[in-house]
Parts: sequence; C-alpha cells; structure tokens
Amino acid sequence: MSMQPRSTVRLIVEVQPRYGILYLSTLYALQAFFYAANYASLALSFSMPKILLASCLMSPVLGMIWLTFMSYVFQWTGRLLGGTAKQLHLASALAWSKLPQLLFIPFWLAYLFFYPEEVFILGAGEPSPILLTALAFGIGLWSQLLRIQALRELQGFSFLRALVNAALGWFMGVIAFFGAFCLLRFFAV
Repeated sequence: MSMQPRSTVRLIVEVQPRYGILYLSTLYALQAFFYAANYASLALSFSMPKILLASCLMSPVLGMIWLTFMSYVFQWTGRLLGGTAKQLHLASALAWSKLPQLLFIPFWLAYLFFYPEEVFILGAGEPSPILLTALAFGIGLWSQLLRIQALRELQGFSFLRALVNAALGWFMGVIAFFGAFCLLRFFAV
C-alpha cells in the first residue's frame, strides 16, 4: 500500500474488499484510545488495567463505527464531486490508508512497558513531546497521501479532485466528532 497505493487498493477491492478492515480499524482505534487516554490524563482517575481493558473492548466496535461512518461521508462528498465509488470500497481504502498510523502501536507498547505510571498522563516525563509531534505529523501526512491516492483510484478523480474529496470528508468527520463530543458532554453533566 505504501509504495503503490492506487494499484494496491484496486487489487484489494477487486479481490476481497473486506480484507483486513476489521483488524486495521481495531488497531487504529486502539492507538487512538491510547492517545486520548494520554491526552485526558486518564491515569489520574482510573487504573492502568481499567484503561487497557476499556480500550481493548471498545476498539473493535468504535473502529468499525468510525470506518463505516467515514466511508459514507467520503461516498457522499465524492458523489458531490462526481465520484462513483461504493461504500464498501471506500471503507477498505480508508482502513488501508491508515496503515502508517499502526507504526504507533510499537511505540505505545514500549511506552507501556518502560513508563507504565506515566503513559496515560499528559506531559509526565519521557519521551519528548517534540519528537512525538514531529513523528505524528510525518506519519499523518503519509497516511493522508495514501488516502488521497486511494480516493483518486476508486472515485476516478484527478489528484486535485481527490484532495478536495479528502478535505471535505475530513471536515465533515471533524464536525461529526465535535457534535458527538458536545452531546456526550451535555448528557454527562
């Protein structure tokens, strides 16, 4: 996927479009949970086993919910631009374009092993947040380029139109995430 994203995603959707999407979405959701737990400093309120158990149990479900929702968003925004990709094909493309994000799983495992008391507390020691931010930016950019190339292939778009599809999908996803977060905060109070 990382070297030839267009031909790889085409092969995946033609042969078996569901291939790997549950595992990839679960692993992506797991590392997103770890990031959120760190950012929210959950270790100040919950024990490590509770955070890990909740993350592992919720990752498959929320990963697939995210993947399904976002594939519909990309299908809708793509159709506004003249695209014709199927929702399942877009779900596959989104899951596989997140492949670089999985590079964070070994980081989180090492962080859990070497800094178990600090892993889910924001700013509590090593490793350097500057290094992690630079690494996250580079990997995020790589993932976005894979997504744009996959959208380009599946929607039949030029690079620019695929870039607009990716930006619109991302924007709609941010709005939905923010809306869900606000609803959760409203009902949690």
